Amino acid sequence: MIRLLVLAGVCVLMAWGQKKPVTLEVMHAQPAFAELAGMEWSADGARFAWIAGGQVKLYDVAGRLERSLAALGPMEGAVAAMVEADAFQWQNRRVKERALQWSGDGKKLLLKVKGDLFLVDTAAGEWRQLTKTREEEMDPKLSPDGNKLAYRLAKNLFVQDVASGKVTRVTSDGSSTRINGGLDWVYPEELDLGTAFWWSPDSRRIAYLQFDVSGVMEYPQVDLLKMRAQYEPERYPQAGTPNSVVRLGVVAANGGKTRWLQTGAGAEDLLARVMWMPDSEAVLVQRLTRTQKKLWLMEAPANGAAPRVVIEESDEAWINLADDLHVLEGGKRLVWSSERSGFRHVYVYGIDGKQQAQLTSGEWEVTGVDCVDEKAGRVWFTSSEASPTQRHLYSVGLDGAAKRRHTEGRGTHQNVVWAGLREPGGSLFEPGGCASEDVVCG
Repeated sequence: MIRLLVLAGVCVLMAWGQKKPVTLEVMHAQPAFAELAGMEWSADGARFAWIAGGQVKLYDVAGRLERSLAALGPMEGAVAAMVEADAFQWQNRRVKERALQWSGDGKKLLLKVKGDLFLVDTAAGEWRQLTKTREEEMDPKLSPDGNKLAYRLAKNLFVQDVASGKVTRVTSDGSSTRINGGLDWVYPEELDLGTAFWWSPDSRRIAYLQFDVSGVMEYPQVDLLKMRAQYEPERYPQAGTPNSVVRLGVVAANGGKTRWLQTGAGAEDLLARVMWMPDSEAVLVQRLTRTQKKLWLMEAPANGAAPRVVIEESDEAWINLADDLHVLEGGKRLVWSSERSGFRHVYVYGIDGKQQAQLTSGEWEVTGVDCVDEKAGRVWFTSSEASPTQRHLYSVGLDGAAKRRHTEGRGTHQNVVWAGLREPGGSLFEPGGCASEDVVCG
């Protein structure tokens, strides 16, 4: 079933959906839901990895070959016993981190196993333990060149050299009320931001958010599910009370002083999205007012110089955030989505802020930009064009021409698309473009 799902590009579950009632038990019985959770594609789109049955597994697309790469058991036996925290440590449920990551060259996989980190050779299946600590390394990320590893311990950021194991503490002022590279309550809950630090493309620096939560009220949360109630206070800003004070900084991977970037943000503004420019000389920041009625896409130079507004959006009611920003041509052009027409559609802008093209239009919604295949000049997106109750995968040229629908059958198609495969018209799995693994669940 897994092979059919990936190699055909579509796993149509409508057949069983029409014969059986759609229940949680039926859905979770399908391999599409159970076995491919946490699936990660290699950068070239030639393979993907996932964890199932206590094994790290690899699938080679061209050879149509599945194999077990490494067993988790020996790694679990090598981890350090975790120390129990002295105080309750609360974390928002929307905080995200990947337990499985590819190195940029596709030769290694980074795994997080019971709080410690391991590196697995994808050719030999041999593994090496990178950390053995009694504290959990949070939100681990390999640098783009694969030579360094960044993670958070408590409220500070650390960088580890992969070859030597040398660890550098790159922030030192973290505390119970100051979080470096970690998130407060608001950002994951209200903005769906799951991480708070980002490697530069050249692997030399890290951009990170610092949260000062000292002014946020402590909400007297209590866990009533235990035999005896447990007090679990959390920094939760009720309506009308102060949010965290947030700023964006850049620090060298080998340590040193943080340079705080200018973003033009006021005290109540939210730094809702952060993305490095391809040349590693500037950061794109989506700045949002607390009322979410105004949004700016800012370009903030990494040297701390004055920022520049690239795109500005406003709405008298509410601006919904999206993760549709893609940088093209090394930073000369951008793919951007907006609801300014009353429906979310996709646009192309120059980095000078001038709109160059509108790729989609109509009384229907683009619900997500799944992939931008710059080489082929096409944007892949999911939309409700066919019906408000359905979602289908489409692609369109970067000039707005030659729009195509790629999924059939009624229902909601949940698309996992990667930039590494050529679109239909040749071989579905020819490297260089985009394709999809699709599940129809309605």
